[in-house]
Amino acid sequence: MNDTTLPPGDRGLPLLGETLDFLKDQFHFVDARQARYGKVFRSNILFKDTALLVGAEGARVFNDESKVQRQGGMAPHIADFFGGTSLPLLDGAAHRQRKQQVMGAFGREALAQYLPVMESTVARYLARWSAAGESTLTGDLKDLALEVIARTMVGSDGGAEFAENVRDFKVMVKAFTALPIPVPGTAFAKAKAAQGRIFDRYRKVLAERQARPTGDGLSRMLAKPADDGARIAGEDALKELHHFNLAGYITFAHMAHGLVALAQDPALLARLRAEIDAQLGSKPLTVEALHAMPLLENVAKEMKRRAPFVAVSFGKAKSEFTVEGKTVPAGWMVMLCNYAGGNDPAIYAAPERFDPDRFAEGRAEDLKHPTGFFPQGVGEPLKGHKCAGFDFSTLLMKTFIVLLARDYETKLPAQDLSYQWEMIPPEYAGGLRAVLTKR
Repeated sequence: MNDTTLPPGDRGLPLLGETLDFLKDQFHFVDARQARYGKVFRSNILFKDTALLVGAEGARVFNDESKVQRQGGMAPHIADFFGGTSLPLLDGAAHRQRKQQVMGAFGREALAQYLPVMESTVARYLARWSAAGESTLTGDLKDLALEVIARTMVGSDGGAEFAENVRDFKVMVKAFTALPIPVPGTAFAKAKAAQGRIFDRYRKVLAERQARPTGDGLSRMLAKPADDGARIAGEDALKELHHFNLAGYITFAHMAHGLVALAQDPALLARLRAEIDAQLGSKPLTVEALHAMPLLENVAKEMKRRAPFVAVSFGKAKSEFTVEGKTVPAGWMVMLCNYAGGNDPAIYAAPERFDPDRFAEGRAEDLKHPTGFFPQGVGEPLKGHKCAGFDFSTLLMKTFIVLLARDYETKLPAQDLSYQWEMIPPEYAGGLRAVLTKR
């Protein structure tokens, strides 16, 4: 291969490459190099030759199983934090079988059962913030996301064991931007210990559900056979349960961004309230009512597009491929740049603006390209690597936005609303302070 066909870029320092710069701030790492090299560029990250892909064409290639595989794409320590062999790390028949099993927890009937739990949990947090006066919300939004997952997936009562799990989970996620140094006292070592405690708690729940199934997500997943009749069991079920927490946790960032966007746009808020009043009024939420609100649907899409959650997804070049005129050799690590792709001006007009109408009929900017919108993957969940919990996360975001907009006025005191980009997901520097007043 002629070296001139390789993606442009800088391999950085000997051995380490650009790993430290990448871990320090993945979002600006991508932005700076895209500005310099274009939508396909190379680096050396975590001791691997790496191609980073930005935009719809990159997403198309990344989701082509003949070109990019997931197994072997993540650095071993990150893969370990995902459970080693959970859905994001499987390919082909093994992935399809596992996806069919896991989707037992996310079918239409299951979502309808989860919705009252989501509604009551979100309502309790909103009422608490309102009663407290000015509140700092980022930490509570994390707890809200994790509590909804715990109540729906394992039937948690939100007691002391749940609180212990939340503490351990927050310790564990800090290691995603830390060097994998297994020395006592390091962030990595603390994270591994926390992950071990989380899995020990899950093993107890798994034994209980195997003996006495309920209607929670774990029970539904255990009961759902794949097309070949195989059911998930044992450690595989635990790994997917852990994966649910990791994937669902980042919805806190979407809810935070949506809250800020509505508080800063009274006209959008008024339109959304009018739609909610017409479709729902003061009645309890239903899946059908939430689906019947097009502006709400577009607000949720814009929350997913615009809120920074993760900078990249990981894969490995299964075969040599060409994208945007650059050739990526087989065996290279491949990263799809999620946030940068969602803010691509070739797809989205004024991408820095929170503008749900970009998804409305007549504009439909996301349809300019078959893979123009990929915050949680593309296509149908059962047919590829689109997130199994796509509808679950959408339902939680809609529940949060409807109850917030319908029932409360939100004021944002003067504060620093810039992002701490070194975090995954990034958080508002001021912690997101807000005053909620009952309407």
